[in-house]
Amino acid sequence: MDEIIRTSHKLPQLCEYLLISLTFSYLTAAYYVTYHNSILTMPQLPKHKLSNDFAIALMQAILFGLSMIRPDAFLLFVGISLMTVFGRQLMVFRDLSEMFKRMEGQERRSEVDHHSERKLFQAMLEELNKKKRFNKCLDGWLPIKKEWWYLPFILIALGAVSELRHYYEWGREWLPRQLVGVAGGQLVIYLILFIFVWFSTGKVFVKGAEHPADDDNPKNLAIDSAAHEIAKSLRSQNSPSQSS
Repeated sequence: MDEIIRTSHKLPQLCEYLLISLTFSYLTAAYYVTYHNSILTMPQLPKHKLSNDFAIALMQAILFGLSMIRPDAFLLFVGISLMTVFGRQLMVFRDLSEMFKRMEGQERRSEVDHHSERKLFQAMLEELNKKKRFNKCLDGWLPIKKEWWYLPFILIALGAVSELRHYYEWGREWLPRQLVGVAGGQLVIYLILFIFVWFSTGKVFVKGAEHPADDDNPKNLAIDSAAHEIAKSLRSQNSPSQSS
């Protein structure tokens, strides 16, 4: 009987380890594709900031290792991973906005409302992205949509509860790890997360498979034409002030 109970606990644990490994594998591959098709295509990226991206890659390996050691905190570590990558995307978008706006030749940049400036720049990117000739090539330059930010916060909260239950009486009483039902419920949550990551990263892989050409000028990549269009629009906006 004891052997049956131990076996019934081992099977969910083995499945959890498999799902943890698969989820981090898909996430890491998606980060790699997104990095090469978004951040590395941005013209403002200085070489000394590449250390930030190396740190994220290293952190991803550490979080995977911690998840294998503490599988009950898996959701917490995935949430931290997503939040870090989302924050990195937001940071490089702000740098990109600054770089393009400096092309207007404005002086005394410290007095500019950078929040409003970034909103206008984001609106410009989204408008260009709607044009058929650019094939939505600027998606990788935009910050992560607001609704996506709920996901890492939810995962961090769930993962924290799952891990902290081992250290408090309420956890040992209501969510004991030794119960097959609790372990099975946790396994289902991990499976749902993996399926979500699987489908989401599939879209990333398809979009990152190629850099489309500009429909109006097939000799140029759409992303190069779009960047030129942004610079031209900013200069045209600034020209009236220069002539006055």
